[in-house]
Amino acid sequence: KADEVGGSPEGSVRKADDVGGLPEENGRKADDVSGLPEGNGRKADDTGGSPEGTHRRIAILGDMLELGEQEKSLHEAVGEYAGKKGLEALFAIGPLSACTAEGFQKKGKGLCRHFASNTEFLAEAGALLQNGDRILLKASHGMHFEEILEGLKGLNLIS
Repeated sequence: KADEVGGSPEGSVRKADDVGGLPEENGRKADDVSGLPEGNGRKADDTGGSPEGTHRRIAILGDMLELGEQEKSLHEAVGEYAGKKGLEALFAIGPLSACTAEGFQKKGKGLCRHFASNTEFLAEAGALLQNGDRILLKASHGMHFEEILEGLKGLNLIS
């Protein structure tokens, strides 16, 4: 089953403003992950991976709501950051997350797909994800990523 960054599934679905990792928000830059939860002795952006490389590192990212006029550039910056981290795949969900996908494609080499809705993503999740994937779920609370979490549990991709 897929492992999750940060410990419990409930801790993986958090509001964007809980992270503090947005450009210059509260004096932090987009790549400052110091405010992210840590679990099992690792930083939130360190998904570990096995020495044999059997775990794919995947981010499922949704829209960050209420960012104002910089919303598109902030989403793109998150995608670029994820691309620099060498993720094997990024799945972006929601209208603003199209910018996240564009940013990832600029800096990343992994699989990148954009989905208009949670339902659209879940319809393809079984073909895109596999047991052993290390998955980060992240979106504003208003994106209802608890639906994604429950859908992945229903597919037996996470426990």
